[in-house]
Amino acid sequence: MASAPARAVERLASRLGVSTAALASYGEREQTRTDHLGEVAEGLGWRSAGDVGRKELEQCL
Repeated sequence: MASAPARAVERLASRLGVSTAALASYGEREQTRTDHLGEVAEGLGWRSAGDVGRKELEQCL
């Protein structure tokens, strides 16, 4: 996760109960990020903002 600050990666790994190394290859498969984004949105009760809104949210996250 070269684009994320090291402290953020450490905190996320800690909250997930995994090592920071386990996160190193996260998202290499594009579909993984898309699937997880959908799961998070559904879990939070968010509704679809359409393709443009979803792409903006994905980039923000």
